[in-house]
Amino acid sequence: DEEIKKGILDIKLINKNTSLSYQLKKNSLNFYNSNDNNSYKGVIDFKPFYFFANFSYDGLSTKNLINNNSILIDLIKTQIFNNKNLNANINLDVKDITNIKEVNYLSLKIDIQERDLDFSDTSLMWKKDLKILFKETFLNYDNNEIRLIGKIFLDFKDYGNFYKFFQISKKYRKKIDIVEFDFIYNVEKQTFSFDNVRVDGNENESLKKYLDVFSLSQKIISNKITFKNFVNNFFIAYAG
Repeated sequence: DEEIKKGILDIKLINKNTSLSYQLKKNSLNFYNSNDNNSYKGVIDFKPFYFFANFSYDGLSTKNLINNNSILIDLIKTQIFNNKNLNANINLDVKDITNIKEVNYLSLKIDIQERDLDFSDTSLMWKKDLKILFKETFLNYDNNEIRLIGKIFLDFKDYGNFYKFFQISKKYRKKIDIVEFDFIYNVEKQTFSFDNVRVDGNENESLKKYLDVFSLSQKIISNKITFKNFVNNFFIAYAG
C-alpha cells in the first residue's frame, strides 16, 4: 500500500555480481549502487517506456560482450529492439579492459530510439598512444546477419610509441595525426570491410587498394597475428 517501495535487488550484470538499491514508484523505478570499484545509477519510466543508466567499472572483461553467445546478440535476434516504443540511453565506462591489456578507458554509448541501436560517440584508448572514436555507428540485423556499420576515427596521441609497439620498420614511420574510414563489421563471421579511408584529411591510393583487397579476403582480424599483420601492412601501404 506504500506509494514508494524500497528494496535491494541482487543481480548478475556482465559477469559481475552486485546489489542494487531501488525505489519503485507508480510510473518509474530508480536504482543505484556505489562502491570503491563499480557504480550504477539509472531510472526506468514505464509509460511511456524509457530506460536511462550509467554503469562504471574499474575493470571488466569484454570477451563475451559482443560475440555469437552473448546476451546482447540473443536479444538482437529476437528483434525486441524493433519495438518503436522502446527507448533507452545507456552509458558504460570502464577504466581497464582486463582481457586485452593494451586497451583501456572504454566509454560505450548505446542509444536505442525508433528501432535503431546507435553506438555513436563510443570511444576507447589503445594504451596511451591512440584514441579510437566511433561516429555514425549503428547495429543492423538483416538476412539473419548482424552488422556493426559506421565510421571510425583514429586519433594518434603518440604515433612513435604506437609504431614501436607494432615493430613497424622505421622507413615506414610517417608522422600521422588522424585516420578516418567507414567500416562494416560482421559480428557472426567476425570480419571487417573498409572504405573511404583518409589520413590527415587526404586520400591515399595505395592504402585504398590494400583495404579493398583485405576486405575481399574476409580475414578475421580478432586473431592477434592477423591483426598485427593488418596494422603493419596498413602503414606500409600508406608510406608507399
